[in-house]
Amino acid sequence: MITQISFPALDAASKDAAQITITISPRYTQQVQGSGKAVQVLGKVQKNWVSANFRLTIAGLDTTKVNKIDALVIKQAAAKDTVGPGRDSVQIPFQQEISNLVITFAEVSAQTFRNWYGDFVIKGINGDTAEKNGTLQYLSPNLQETYFTLTFRNIGIFRLAPEKVGAGSETTRRLKAAMYVEDMKFDYTASFN
Repeated sequence: MITQISFPALDAASKDAAQITITISPRYTQQVQGSGKAVQVLGKVQKNWVSANFRLTIAGLDTTKVNKIDALVIKQAAAKDTVGPGRDSVQIPFQQEISNLVITFAEVSAQTFRNWYGDFVIKGINGDTAEKNGTLQYLSPNLQETYFTLTFRNIGIFRLAPEKVGAGSETTRRLKAAMYVEDMKFDYTASFN
C-alpha cells in the first residue's frame, strides 16, 4: 500500500531536478537467493523535469507572481487487520492527510490574497462557499507541455505574512500564504510516460 507521496518544493529560480518520492508499505517481505544475473532496468529514459517549471492557479486570486511553493505531502494512515485461516495481516487505509499549500509571491500581486484573508480569517466568512479550488501544473522545460496536474478542492487560507528576509537579500518584498487543502487529485498526461 502507498503510505506517502511527496511532491517536491518548487522554486522559479531553481535549476534543480525535481522528483516525486513514494513510500510503500508491503503486506510482507521475504528474502530469496539471487540468481546472479544482472538486473534489467525497465522503462524509458526519464524526461527532464526541474522544480522551476510550474503554474499555480487558484480561483479568484492573482497567482501570476508566485515564485515558490513548499513541498506537498499526502500521507495515508493504515490499520492492520488479520483475515483468513492463516490470520494474514492486511493493511486497511482509514485516514488521509494532505499537507498545507504554502506559497511565496511578490507583494505587488497580494491584493486578492489580502481581500480573501480579510474575509476568511478576520471577518470569519469561511464556510464551504468561501473556500476556493485550484490547480498546480508541473510543466516541461519549454513550459508548453503539462506533465501532470494536482487539482485542489476546498482551499482555505489561514495565514498571510511577509516573508522573512536577511539583510542584503533581494529587494522584492514577498508574502507567504499558508492554506489548507481538503481534497487533492492527481492527473498525468500521456506525454509524461
